[in-house]
Amino acid sequence: MHQIQLFGRLLVTIVLAAAFGGCGSDHPPGAGDHDAGTDSSPALPFEAVAPQSYVAKVKYLLTGVPVTSDELTAVTGDPSKLAALVDGWLELPEADTALIQFFANAFQQTQMTGDSFTDQIGDMTDAPDALLPNLRESAARTALKMMKDGTPFNQTITTHTFMMTTALLQFYAFLDVRLRDDHQNDRDKLSPPRTADFAWTGVDDSIQHIPLADSVNPASPSYLSWSVGPSSVLGPVGSQCVPRTFHSAQYSNASVHLFLLQYGTLGKAPVMPAGCPNAYGIDHLTPILTASDFTDWRPVTITTATAANPSDLNLFYDVPKLRGATSIVLDIPRVGFFTTPAFFANWPTNVNNLARVTTNQTLITALGKSFNPESSTTPLSDSGINTQHADPSTACYGCHKNLDPLREFFRHTYSLTYHEQLDPTERAAVASFAFGGVRVGGGDNTGDALAAILAAHPLFPGAWAQKLCVWANSAPCAETDPEFLRIVAAFTASNLSFRTLVREMMSSPLVTAATYTPTYADRDPVVSVARYDHFCQALQVRLGLDACNLPGAKTAAKAKLLSSNLPADGYNRGAEIPNLVRAPALFHRSTVENLCQYIAAQVIDVANAKYQSTSKDAAIADLVTTVMGLPPADARAAPMAQLLTEHYAAAVAAGAKPFDALSSTFVLACTSPLVTGIGL
Repeated sequence: MHQIQLFGRLLVTIVLAAAFGGCGSDHPPGAGDHDAGTDSSPALPFEAVAPQSYVAKVKYLLTGVPVTSDELTAVTGDPSKLAALVDGWLELPEADTALIQFFANAFQQTQMTGDSFTDQIGDMTDAPDALLPNLRESAARTALKMMKDGTPFNQTITTHTFMMTTALLQFYAFLDVRLRDDHQNDRDKLSPPRTADFAWTGVDDSIQHIPLADSVNPASPSYLSWSVGPSSVLGPVGSQCVPRTFHSAQYSNASVHLFLLQYGTLGKAPVMPAGCPNAYGIDHLTPILTASDFTDWRPVTITTATAANPSDLNLFYDVPKLRGATSIVLDIPRVGFFTTPAFFANWPTNVNNLARVTTNQTLITALGKSFNPESSTTPLSDSGINTQHADPSTACYGCHKNLDPLREFFRHTYSLTYHEQLDPTERAAVASFAFGGVRVGGGDNTGDALAAILAAHPLFPGAWAQKLCVWANSAPCAETDPEFLRIVAAFTASNLSFRTLVREMMSSPLVTAATYTPTYADRDPVVSVARYDHFCQALQVRLGLDACNLPGAKTAAKAKLLSSNLPADGYNRGAEIPNLVRAPALFHRSTVENLCQYIAAQVIDVANAKYQSTSKDAAIADLVTTVMGLPPADARAAPMAQLLTEHYAAAVAAGAKPFDALSSTFVLACTSPLVTGIGL
């Protein structure tokens, strides 16, 4: 059977090659055999891409949904109609999913795990795994809402309003209760001297059931007492270990344990009940946070606390109140994408680095450029420069003379663990901005001041046009290309409407390669592997199941492990262009084939299955149109259906049962370049 699949894949490749050989056009005017080296001629021959390829590419990227015959026919007759189709595709819920994935990566909010938050939480405490998707998506969902509302996109830098869930809002409030200085000393703000001793108690739910409303009500006799259990979870030993009380006066992380209780874990108290094992913690309790607390996305406005309007430190455990909150007052300033806990977790700092990496990654994210000593702007001051770290006589000084005064915006506002800055020396530091031809300094050293500078910077529109180009093409556009400059100008003229940028870029020859532009002078149009986000979403919307995390405990674990081998979008420290894998490799090939085999078992001849081996002709027709995304109007659809039919027949002739033959045919379609690649 494996030999049959290999032969089938070879035939798929031959059919695709034959189709593409006939779908290109002759060199367009201006892209022929000119003398090499002239400004108007490409260094490489250029062959225009046909609508059947680029329409599928654009819709695959934006939604994962297959192209219809009507869409393909419309663009074939009039290529200018692609822009209107892009507008329509942006209204699909699948486009929201794709853009959330794009924004999360573009805003550098994704490459962290639970232990990446230890610096911000303290006491070697990780962020709960259940919270990580919320942390990764908050800035992305904020950007998506701005796009849908028509808000100028540079407000992703200056905003104080973020898309949040109840669980995420609670985490922000919890971080605000913690206080970590530059020496990583931990303290709860709920402890003396700021407040009286803060104490809370966990009690056995089978002995005393306390409604959540009473646990958070200061007027209730059960205030700050929490039911834990049930007894079936506590067990006989666990029942001996409650009640237990956590006093902030004697325990620096009393609030940490109350936070973890919201997720179903009761930790060890300073003084344990008699007869209880000394280190007895209890996991797998009923969480206080419910599933809906992680999905109730809404805009929440964060205001920085003042003496007249202090933060409410008791709010983090008042889940009922947080469920209806649309605003919150915090001690830790939050503005834009670059002060989220996720961004800080991606880019921790320390006493040696002193926020230099944080600053540089902020510039890369907002403006698409890193520090370069050859193109630096004359600094306004030498504030913050450590001459032992960056001697003026060395090459290092070329970057540090601009970077170090700029990082003072962070050092003025945040500790090295990204809590509010309390050191008067750091608070008095003078920040200045000199980057990309813009020089601003003096007066306001806050994060809001930095956000305003970045939002108004002339590099911003081009940076985000380039991010979108790289996402679509797995390669950058030439920033001097007139077509790229036209798109940047259209984005700017639209008052930075990201919807306009998507429409202009995705219908542009920079993405479609329908006509020559100077971007193709040094490279062909890129045909890339479908990376994790694209591939998993395409299979999910086409098959109606989470293909990279299949139902069933054993299958889900195997599918998740396999899909983790798929190349994912990422970013490296100091790199202006994302780290993208665009070429297939042996691990990629093996991963896709094994994953498709697992999927086949979920969609063929099971209850409510999409495909039945007793209706193999209907199944094969759907594999072509739905899985492979070839509508009847595509000239490749009929020969591809014939190829799959012949593959099925060959499998049966080799002794395969109908289920196995259809499974093999499904794997052939699922692993075809039309599914595993972008741009064919």
